[in-house]
Amino acid sequence: MPIQKKKFIRKHYFIAPGFQLRYIRVILSVMFGVGALAAYTVYYQTMILFGEKLSNVYPQGRLVAIVKSINIQILFSLLLITPLLIVIGIFLSHRIAGPIYRMERFLGALSKGDLVNRVTLRKKDELKSLADGLNMVIDSLRDRVNAERQIADKLRATIRELEKRSADAGLINSLKEEISDLESSLSKYTL
Repeated sequence: MPIQKKKFIRKHYFIAPGFQLRYIRVILSVMFGVGALAAYTVYYQTMILFGEKLSNVYPQGRLVAIVKSINIQILFSLLLITPLLIVIGIFLSHRIAGPIYRMERFLGALSKGDLVNRVTLRKKDELKSLADGLNMVIDSLRDRVNAERQIADKLRATIRELEKRSADAGLINSLKEEISDLESSLSKYTL
């Protein structure tokens, strides 16, 4: 019986707030760090190369006003780009948070004996190798449970045959109880 893949459409992008906020915080820290380093480098180089020439051309008050204007423009640019980076961070972090959420749900169902479901990720999601590994584990478990059920079926058929041939009901009842225990254990799994 072929297993059909479900197509998942994102409904919520902010699925693991703690993880995603840390991810966004790292992106913003890197952005502000790079922005500060770039601004410092530009200012330092500007002051070394043009500082003396600019101070001869512009009065000191005017030069300070120009530097303040540049500072405000850089800060405004960083603040303007921050919401865009937050949105990008949410989308990028969802590629990791979404699969983690889906795997947590899958493992919760697996712990309850559900061997029907598989981990299905979207095309651009991360952690596909982990999902493939989990799917291999579930396939292996499903095969083992099916093999044990087949053994239980064979035992049941053997008992029926023994019932027809034998008058020793005690041994047969003991086998029936053991098969019942095996079936009870196997019934915890959903295939």
